[in-house]
Amino acid sequence: MKQNLFRGKCIEDNNAIYKKGDWVFGNLLDNYGNTNEVFINPKGTKDIIKVDPNTVSQFVANSFLGGEMYFEGDILARELDDDVLQDIADGFYQDEYDDALKGLIIYDDYDCEFYILCDAYGYNMIDIHKFRHYSNKWDDPDLAEKILNR
Repeated sequence: MKQNLFRGKCIEDNNAIYKKGDWVFGNLLDNYGNTNEVFINPKGTKDIIKVDPNTVSQFVANSFLGGEMYFEGDILARELDDDVLQDIADGFYQDEYDDALKGLIIYDDYDCEFYILCDAYGYNMIDIHKFRHYSNKWDDPDLAEKILNR
């Protein structure tokens, strides 16, 4: 079954659980109560948490190992598989920490799908196993900008 899950950053101290800047995961409530505000209802609760609408992102995949969740706007790092190690040896990357080995999960309006923009290529989400979670575009905006402007 498809999982519809969203996240957003809490914009105010809400209660003992959520503080300003915390990620809130759950159901998206857009324009809740005829306001222009955006809220997330954490699954299994009756809480309605106001979040920054600029940080709202949709769940796109689970990792095959470890069950880590990936969302639109996440920055991923390419796993150092044989192909990448050979590219490093051939001088394609400066080293295994090169920013070119980082990718950003973005949505393509034309193809109506999420993909990973990385090292000047786009990877389908089926290739998510070649990556590990690194950061996200809200916590690391400079790196996200580098990825988008390559």
